[in-house]
Amino acid sequence: DMFQEVWLAPMTGIDPVAGKALIYGTGTMPFRYVAIDDVAAMCAHLAVVPDPPEEVSFGGPEALTRMEVVAAFESATGSPMKHGSTAMPASAAMAWQTISRLSNRLTCGAAPE
Repeated sequence: DMFQEVWLAPMTGIDPVAGKALIYGTGTMPFRYVAIDDVAAMCAHLAVVPDPPEEVSFGGPEALTRMEVVAAFESATGSPMKHGSTAMPASAAMAWQTISRLSNRLTCGAAPE
Protein backbone atom coordinates (compact mmCIF):
# COMPACT_ATOMS: atom_id res chain seq x y z
CA ASP A 1 0.00 0.00 0.00
CA MET A 2 1.03 3.59 -0.59
CA PHE A 3 0.47 6.89 1.14
CA GLN A 4 -1.98 8.85 -1.00
CA GLU A 5 -0.54 12.21 0.10
CA VAL A 6 2.81 11.15 -1.37
CA TRP A 7 1.97 9.04 -4.42
CA LEU A 8 -1.07 11.01 -5.60
CA ALA A 9 0.66 14.39 -5.39
CA PRO A 10 2.60 16.74 -7.68
CA MET A 11 5.98 15.69 -6.21
CA THR A 12 5.47 12.18 -7.59
CA GLY A 13 3.75 13.16 -10.80
CA ILE A 14 0.02 13.51 -10.20
CA ASP A 15 -0.79 17.19 -10.73
CA PRO A 16 -4.41 17.83 -11.71
CA VAL A 17 -3.97 21.61 -11.39
CA ALA A 18 -1.22 21.54 -14.02
CA GLY A 19 -3.07 18.81 -15.95
CA LYS A 20 -0.12 16.40 -15.84
CA ALA A 21 0.24 12.78 -14.79
CA LEU A 22 3.45 10.78 -14.62
CA ILE A 23 2.92 7.07 -15.23
CA TYR A 24 5.48 4.64 -13.80
CA GLY A 25 6.17 1.76 -16.16
CA THR A 26 2.88 0.67 -17.71
CA GLY A 27 0.78 2.07 -14.86
CA THR A 28 -1.11 -1.21 -14.54
CA MET A 29 0.04 -2.46 -11.12
CA PRO A 30 -2.71 -1.91 -8.53
CA PHE A 31 -2.04 -0.40 -5.10
CA ARG A 32 -4.30 0.42 -2.17
CA TYR A 33 -3.70 4.07 -1.34
CA VAL A 34 -4.08 5.03 2.31
CA ALA A 35 -4.11 8.38 4.12
CA ILE A 36 -1.25 9.17 6.49
CA ASP A 37 -3.81 10.24 9.10
CA ASP A 38 -5.48 6.82 8.89
CA VAL A 39 -2.15 5.09 9.48
CA ALA A 40 -1.44 7.40 12.42
CA ALA A 41 -4.87 6.69 13.92
CA MET A 42 -4.33 2.94 13.57
CA CYS A 43 -0.89 3.18 15.21
CA ALA A 44 -2.32 5.25 18.08
CA HIS A 45 -5.11 2.72 18.57
CA LEU A 46 -2.74 -0.24 18.55
CA ALA A 47 -0.47 1.48 21.07
CA VAL A 48 -3.20 1.44 23.74
CA VAL A 49 -5.14 -1.77 23.15
CA PRO A 50 -4.50 -4.45 25.81
CA ASP A 51 -3.49 -7.24 23.42
CA PRO A 52 -2.53 -5.82 20.01
CA PRO A 53 -2.01 -8.23 17.12
CA GLU A 54 1.56 -9.00 16.14
CA GLU A 55 0.86 -8.02 12.54
CA VAL A 56 -1.66 -5.62 11.06
CA SER A 57 -2.48 -5.26 7.40
CA PHE A 58 -4.69 -2.49 6.13
CA GLY A 59 -4.93 -0.06 3.28
CA GLY A 60 -7.31 1.91 1.16
CA PRO A 61 -10.74 0.60 0.23
CA GLU A 62 -9.73 -0.75 -3.18
CA ALA A 63 -6.61 -1.36 -5.21
CA LEU A 64 -6.23 1.05 -8.12
CA THR A 65 -3.67 1.19 -10.90
CA ARG A 66 -1.92 4.46 -11.68
CA MET A 67 -3.95 4.64 -14.91
CA GLU A 68 -7.21 4.21 -12.93
CA VAL A 69 -6.12 6.96 -10.51
CA VAL A 70 -5.43 9.32 -13.42
CA ALA A 71 -8.82 8.47 -14.96
CA ALA A 72 -10.49 9.22 -11.61
CA PHE A 73 -8.77 12.63 -11.42
CA GLU A 74 -9.80 13.36 -15.01
CA SER A 75 -13.38 12.40 -14.26
CA ALA A 76 -13.48 14.46 -11.04
CA THR A 77 -11.99 17.57 -12.64
CA GLY A 78 -13.67 17.18 -16.02
CA SER A 79 -10.31 17.85 -17.68
CA PRO A 80 -7.92 15.49 -19.42
CA MET A 81 -4.39 15.17 -18.05
CA LYS A 82 -1.29 14.98 -20.21
CA HIS A 83 0.30 11.57 -19.56
CA GLY A 84 4.05 11.16 -19.38
CA SER A 85 5.80 7.92 -18.54
CA THR A 86 9.03 6.74 -17.04
CA ALA A 87 10.78 3.39 -17.27
CA MET A 88 10.72 1.14 -14.23
CA PRO A 89 14.41 1.71 -13.22
CA ALA A 90 13.78 5.45 -13.11
CA SER A 91 10.55 4.82 -11.19
CA ALA A 92 12.39 2.75 -8.62
CA ALA A 93 15.00 5.47 -8.15
CA MET A 94 12.31 8.12 -7.71
CA ALA A 95 10.44 5.92 -5.24
CA TRP A 96 13.60 5.31 -3.22
CA GLN A 97 14.38 9.04 -3.05
CA THR A 98 10.82 9.88 -1.96
CA ILE A 99 10.72 7.14 0.67
CA SER A 100 14.13 8.18 1.99
CA ARG A 101 12.94 11.77 2.46
CA LEU A 102 9.82 10.65 4.32
CA SER A 103 11.14 7.72 6.33
CA ASN A 104 12.08 9.70 9.42
CA ARG A 105 8.70 11.47 9.52
CA LEU A 106 6.40 8.50 8.95
CA THR A 107 7.73 5.82 11.29
CA CYS A 108 5.16 3.67 13.07
CA GLY A 109 5.84 0.45 14.89
CA ALA A 110 7.51 -1.15 17.82
CA ALA A 111 10.69 0.27 19.27
CA PRO A 112 13.85 -1.61 18.29
CA GLU A 113 15.00 -4.23 20.75
